[in-house]
Amino acid sequence: MTEETPRLILMTAPIIGADVPALVEKLAAAAEASDVASVVLRLAPGVDDKALAPLVRFAEEHNAALLLADDSSRAARLTASSLAERSARRKRVVALARRSPKRGSASTAASPSSRPG
Repeated sequence: MTEETPRLILMTAPIIGADVPALVEKLAAAAEASDVASVVLRLAPGVDDKALAPLVRFAEEHNAALLLADDSSRAARLTASSLAERSARRKRVVALARRSPKRGSASTAASPSSRPG
C-alpha cells in the first residue's frame, strides 16, 4: 500500500493588485510543502487582469487550477489570454529558429570580407 501525498486547495482573502507578488511567494512556499491542486482567488473590486499574470504563471508552472470566485467569465478570459501568449511565444521561437543558420553548416551567404570590393 502506497501513501499518496495530499494535494492542497488554497483560498485567498480578497486581494488587490499590489498583493499579488507577496501572494505568489506564499503560494510557492505552499507548493514546496505539498502539491497545490488549485488556488481559489477572491479579488477586491478593480483588480486589473495584467496584475494577475504572475498568478496565472504560477498555476501553469505548478499544474494547478486557478479559480476566480464569483467571476467565471474573467477566469476563462485570463486562461485564453495566457494560452494565446504562450502560442505567440512558441511561434516567435520557431520563426527565429527558421531564420538562424544551422550550427555546423556552411553559410551560403557571402561574408563581407569575401565580397568584391
